[in-house]
Amino acid sequence: MLDIGCGGGVNIEKFLKLTSGNVDGLDYSEVSVKASEDRNQDAVDAKRCRIIQADVSDMPIGDEEYDLASAFETIYFWPDIGETFKEVSRIIRPKGKFMIAQGTDGNHPDDEKWLSTVEGMRVYTAPELEKYLLDAGFSSVKSFKKENEYILVVIAEK
Repeated sequence: MLDIGCGGGVNIEKFLKLTSGNVDGLDYSEVSVKASEDRNQDAVDAKRCRIIQADVSDMPIGDEEYDLASAFETIYFWPDIGETFKEVSRIIRPKGKFMIAQGTDGNHPDDEKWLSTVEGMRVYTAPELEKYLLDAGFSSVKSFKKENEYILVVIAEK
């Protein structure tokens, strides 16, 4: 699997505990890549994990290389989300999945505050994400919202 926008590698660490397979990470930030490598050094040394520094819109990854990709709290900053989702679709195998988790469903009362203070940030609703993902080549999309909260999880299958 690949954790896109892996940050400091916390999710990679958790996923490595859940599987005997490989869990890789990708992040744009050199600082995040180093932090992810440091946190998961044993898995990196064992060749169960590699951390890639790259832009999600142009990943140096082969076609259909992963069964699963995840993106936690990161798509807010992705350029041209439709084209970037096509890039994610490219690296996922047929019947593979892409899971997006975000702390807002696009309807949180604080969204406008964040959007006005964080340059380049964009939040998406479940219907918007579904359209972008289907247009990018995913065959099905399911959305899950935590009751009485704004947390949104979207799972797209290729």
